[in-house]
Amino acid sequence: MGINNRKFRTINTKIFVIMDYKELFEEMQKKYTLEEIAESMLFPGKELTLEEHAEFVKLRMELWDSKTPKQRMKNRLLGLKYRMKHCMEGRKESMDTTANFLQQYIDITNKKQKDLADDLSINPSTLSRILHGKESIGKSLAYRLERHSGKLIPAIYWWKLAQKEIEQDIMTNVVDREREAKMVKNALPLEAA
Repeated sequence: MGINNRKFRTINTKIFVIMDYKELFEEMQKKYTLEEIAESMLFPGKELTLEEHAEFVKLRMELWDSKTPKQRMKNRLLGLKYRMKHCMEGRKESMDTTANFLQQYIDITNKKQKDLADDLSINPSTLSRILHGKESIGKSLAYRLERHSGKLIPAIYWWKLAQKEIEQDIMTNVVDREREAKMVKNALPLEAA
């Protein structure tokens, strides 16, 4: 195999050879079935024709249809988990709010708000306030959501999302800042530069 077919990475002045895709595929075949590889891996390749794309979509739909409802829910929850992670890493879309993620969680679990509130031992009005952005997720609710999700979505994800929104609000909410400043008595006569 020629040097042109391999990828290289330099780490601390050492050169590590990364297997080419054919070699990688052969190694994977030693451990996994073709179905497992196809289901879990993406390999770079040429652009698909319309017919190839249609065949790909058909195979993915067949795979999805073969899953049990429990497997589908787990897959969708993992998708939610990774969207939450992307949001925490700064790849935030306009709809990426804790309330939106919680609503997605409700939809994925096919629960009514009242039933989820009961499952989490919280008042339904508390859940409603969170879903409408009037209240934030606290630490205890983050723990409960982690347990409710079968520990698929860690409590820290819910907590970090809520804290990120609070941080954004503190940085941008001039009205609240001015209102709260009026409540202060005997402020120190110092001003930040």
